[in-house]
Amino acid sequence: MKNILIFPFLSISTGHHHVADALQAELESQGLAAEKIDIFSHAYSRLEKLSSVAYLKWIQYFPKTYSGIYRLLACGEFQHDKRYFMYEWLFTQQMRHILQEKQPDIAFCTHALPSYLLNRLKPEYPNLTVVNVYTDFFVNQLWGRKNIDYHFVPSTEVKKQLISEGIDQNNIYLTGIPVHRNLKWNQQIPCSTTRHIPSSSQGAVWGSVGF
Repeated sequence: MKNILIFPFLSISTGHHHVADALQAELESQGLAAEKIDIFSHAYSRLEKLSSVAYLKWIQYFPKTYSGIYRLLACGEFQHDKRYFMYEWLFTQQMRHILQEKQPDIAFCTHALPSYLLNRLKPEYPNLTVVNVYTDFFVNQLWGRKNIDYHFVPSTEVKKQLISEGIDQNNIYLTGIPVHRNLKWNQQIPCSTTRHIPSSSQGAVWGSVGF
C-alpha cells in the first residue's frame, strides 16, 4: 500500500487544511491511508500555537499591513532561483526527519511552504512523488515548481501561468479547489461552478500519481 502524506501549514482552520481534509477523505474512500502533518506544529509546537494566534490577530486588526507585506514577499513575477533562507534554516532539517521517519511514496502539498521545502529536497528523494494542490486562484512565488511532479490547479488561468513558467502541461491537472466529499451541493447549482475533483476525472488524476 502507498504511504501518503499531506502537508498543510499551521494548525488553524484555513483553506489549506480544508483542502487537505478533502484529499484525505477522498483517498480514504478509495481504501488508501493518508496522514496529515503540519511541519510547524511537528517541529515547534509551542511556537506554532503562539504564531497562529498572532497571525489571526494581525489579519484582524492590521489587514492592510498584512496584505502589503504578503504582496511584497510572495507576489510578483516568479524567480526560479529565489531562495527563502529563513524558511530553509527553520524547516529543512525537520522535513528531512519526517521523510526519513515516514518514508512516504507520495506527498501532497496544500500550502506553499511545504511545497518549497520538498522542491528543494526532491533530488535527495528521487522516488518520492510530490504534488502541489493549489488552494488559491493565484500562485505565489513560494510554491515549488522545478522538482514538483504534478500540479492540481483551480483554474485555466493558473494552468496558463504555470505553463508560462516552464511547467510541462502534461503534469498539470485542472481539478478546481477540492472540497470534502461529504459536502452536498444544491442541485440547482450548475456543475461548472463546483470546485471539487470531478468524478469522471478522478481515475485519470489518481492514476497519474501512482494509485
